[in-house]
Amino acid sequence: MFPSSRAVRGATLVLCSLLTAPATAQDRAAPAEPEIAAAPATPPSSPNRPPAFVRTDPADFFKRRGKSVRVGHAARFIVEAKDPDGDPLTLTSVRLPKGARFDPELQEFGWTPGPEAVGTHAVKLSVSDGRTPIERVFRIEVTANRAPRLGDAQFQLATGERFSRALPASDPDGDALTWSVESAPPGAQFD
Repeated sequence: MFPSSRAVRGATLVLCSLLTAPATAQDRAAPAEPEIAAAPATPPSSPNRPPAFVRTDPADFFKRRGKSVRVGHAARFIVEAKDPDGDPLTLTSVRLPKGARFDPELQEFGWTPGPEAVGTHAVKLSVSDGRTPIERVFRIEVTANRAPRLGDAQFQLATGERFSRALPASDPDGDALTWSVESAPPGAQFD
């Protein structure tokens, strides 16, 4: 405070940086009690809890097809994330294999790899609640189509002998087989 002998007409007296009052030479009497307005109370904010991916593994997809995706076959699955604070989330793709796509609105990953994609590929996705981004990486292995296997198909027959036999064959990828004969002896039929 200024001593009363030093009061200057027209000066402004600042109280607690919240209240100002004009000061004059006549203000030598005891000052009035200033009114100090309290700042509105704000509830203590709880710390932000980060979002989390609920499901990024193509687990359901891989349960049906093993641990890999074959060339030419579609890989599609939903990516799920949740926020414990209920904040709105933004899902984005950070890194995708060539030709893959991620639809953030549908939360769907999709890819049909071509022959050049044989190998292991990292997929990196991000989810954010506007304050804390979280990233998740998972891997997709792309395999080439393997040729079907034909069992023993050599037979010895006597002339005029009637012959009928089912040929054993299998496909290591589980594909349906289509049969054809390139050349058959005269009189032979293939069903």
